[in-house]
Amino acid sequence: MPLSTGARAGTSTWEFLVRRGDYRYQERPEFFTSDLVGDHALARQRVGARLLEERRLGEARESLLAAWSMKWLFPEAAMFLGYVELTDGAMSSSRRAYEFADALYERTIELTREYHSLPEVAATVRASLVETRLNYGVVCERMGDREGAERAYRGALELEPRSAKAHYNMAVLYWNRDWDRAVAELEEALRIDPVYPEAAKFLAAAREKAGRK
Repeated sequence: MPLSTGARAGTSTWEFLVRRGDYRYQERPEFFTSDLVGDHALARQRVGARLLEERRLGEARESLLAAWSMKWLFPEAAMFLGYVELTDGAMSSSRRAYEFADALYERTIELTREYHSLPEVAATVRASLVETRLNYGVVCERMGDREGAERAYRGALELEPRSAKAHYNMAVLYWNRDWDRAVAELEEALRIDPVYPEAAKFLAAAREKAGRK
């Protein structure tokens, strides 16, 4: 069944599926069954992501939780859950989900080292962790936790110093608080990405507030 068809049908499609035994990836005794459970979890995660795109938040949450319950070391499910809760305005739930996602991505990065994964695989995991930390910082900001937001953005920059978005988010964090710092972060964002539209838009205003030309 195409993914789009499953997404339109929502979670009702899964009512026709009969599951027998323990559907936890890490508890299966051999590779074949664990791979089947893992594939099932991945399918539920993809349906949840599509439902999120369609802003069917309740159904997306249900599908993503189902995916995560099958395979706990599944940072993508936790990350998407964080975004579901962020979109739904549930900041505390979003923060918890992103904290889980951060820890699971860290563990996944460790596994890429243990298994000597291809550099491209490790880079993809790191990029997802960067995005998780950026979103986590946004949640912290909305909850009034500026220190938590700055830690999150700094954590993203430790992984990817050339993240224009992280520098832009830092500029937003320092807006109306430290104009020199806001200018420096916007300039760095534009140095990394010269066509970053938001950074270009606000740099002139920040320079004026900082008393620069």
